[in-house]
Amino acid sequence: MATILIVEDSHVDATMVAHMLGKNGYEAICASNGTDAIKIAEESQPDLIVMDVVMPGGIDGFRATRMLRQNPATNHIPVIIASGEDRGHFRQWGFRQGACDYIDKPIKEPVLISKIALHLNGPALAESRA
Repeated sequence: MATILIVEDSHVDATMVAHMLGKNGYEAICASNGTDAIKIAEESQPDLIVMDVVMPGGIDGFRATRMLRQNPATNHIPVIIASGEDRGHFRQWGFRQGACDYIDKPIKEPVLISKIALHLNGPALAESRA
């Protein structure tokens, strides 16, 4: 079972995403800010991270993604940026920080699951799960 780290400051949103993941055979662990996300990623070595962008605590999702990419202990973990900001530059900036994908909020379960499958297992399995 793959482990997904959900980085989300909204408890309601984190719980919703964790439920989606559980229904689809993934184990979810959560962090509520960028600082905790980096620590948990180093310690738990999740298979993939779903990262909110706007969070309290000084380290936003973009900076946390960049820090994860620069850390040899975590640079292999794919990061999917999740944001409700409908701005093209958010998407571009996420990719420049090292994210492998971008998902719009509110998160839709089929989109989330297909993107996770794509980055964990490749395109063929992603299509079979969609």
